[in-house]
Amino acid sequence: MKKIIDYFKNFNKEKKLENFSIIFLILAFLLGYIGLSILAIIVEGCFYLAPDIVEGLGEANFSAIHLFTTYLLLTIIVIIISISYKPLTDALKKQIKDKPALIEGLSFGAIALALSMGYSVISSMLFPHDSNNNQQGIELAFEAQPLLIAISVSVFAPICEEFSYRIGLLGACSKKSNIVGFLVSMLIFALIHFDFMAEDIVNELINLPGYLIGGIVLACAYFKRGNIFTSVIAHSVYNFCQTLLMILGAILA
Repeated sequence: MKKIIDYFKNFNKEKKLENFSIIFLILAFLLGYIGLSILAIIVEGCFYLAPDIVEGLGEANFSAIHLFTTYLLLTIIVIIISISYKPLTDALKKQIKDKPALIEGLSFGAIALALSMGYSVISSMLFPHDSNNNQQGIELAFEAQPLLIAISVSVFAPICEEFSYRIGLLGACSKKSNIVGFLVSMLIFALIHFDFMAEDIVNELINLPGYLIGGIVLACAYFKRGNIFTSVIAHSVYNFCQTLLMILGAILA
């Protein structure tokens, strides 16, 4: 444990994280943390201008299209920021050439999947439970629009969430302390998948460690080289494999 703590304490000395301004890092975090919710409300409002269409779609189809549209818009905003903010543009040009870091993303994705599935099996044996509300919502939408949900969770979500929670939140907190950056980004990432208003709050709590595992692995992926593509690829691999499991479950059902 001491070696792990010392590693994160000394991380900035290796100058692996890009030195973006604190204002940019905070705004990057807020874009994903608050901006996503604002976009979701705007998209939903636009849909309800044509209530007959919404009613005709049905709940599952509407949820899938709403999720896809919201994440698509946020991804476009992230791309625009990435090509407009020169320090980030320069960093991304350098990072995408680091092939070992890109390959490591595949490894971290596999690690996250293995640990998450391991926890799921063990927790199901000890405390039989269902998926949490976040996962159930995705599964319902996936049944209606599998392609839209697969693209949303495997492409758009990793780009948006890594931009916000790794570049933004982890980067901002790490200016104060690497350990604080690691712990805060891991915890907030897990809690955005937690439904505080759920009727079965115990079920949410049982599922929470699975998201904490994901937050830990993705934070490590970004810390390893300070390359955002590593954590984006890891996140994408993890979500894509989860999508394949949903497809497999649908086939076997």
